[in-house]
Amino acid sequence: MKNKFLILAVIFALSLIALYFFCYSEIVPATDSGYFPVAHGQLKNAKSKIHIIMFKMEFYSDYPDSHANQLLDDLVSAKEKGVDVKVILEGGEDYLKGFTNRYACEYLKENGISVKYDPEGVTTHAKLVIVDNAIILGSTNWNFYSLDRNHETDVLIKSVAVANHFEQYFDNLWKSSKETTCSRKL
Repeated sequence: MKNKFLILAVIFALSLIALYFFCYSEIVPATDSGYFPVAHGQLKNAKSKIHIIMFKMEFYSDYPDSHANQLLDDLVSAKEKGVDVKVILEGGEDYLKGFTNRYACEYLKENGISVKYDPEGVTTHAKLVIVDNAIILGSTNWNFYSLDRNHETDVLIKSVAVANHFEQYFDNLWKSSKETTCSRKL
């Protein structure tokens, strides 16, 4: 009788732990220019990993204090603290007519961050930031207009289960993406 009770107690305890880790989440909306403080805060507090999939990421050499540059600098700082930082960028399909993420790519690679361009023949339009057990998902690119002028909608989701789902998505895309010299694919 004691063994059955013990087994049931262990199963119940494990179920509660699983329920907490897979169902508990905190959701924080971030709209328009409200994206920057949310993303900046998450990146600065990263402990183990930052994995990003981004359609458009800009580095502005003439505007070092721009929000886009500050987010890139957050990635560099995280890398320097030992955080695993990887970035997948859209490489530029023919129909995008010269579109490039070249300058952000070069800046990140110069600072030791692993960057890949997405596979050719498919446009990666995602805007996904995974930081430890949280994600930021929405419409905001890392460029001046998205961060400072446009109407954008995003959400920060703190959830182990959701972060794990998108981490698996990131890993699959990472494996199918190619190392880049940061030049255009065109």
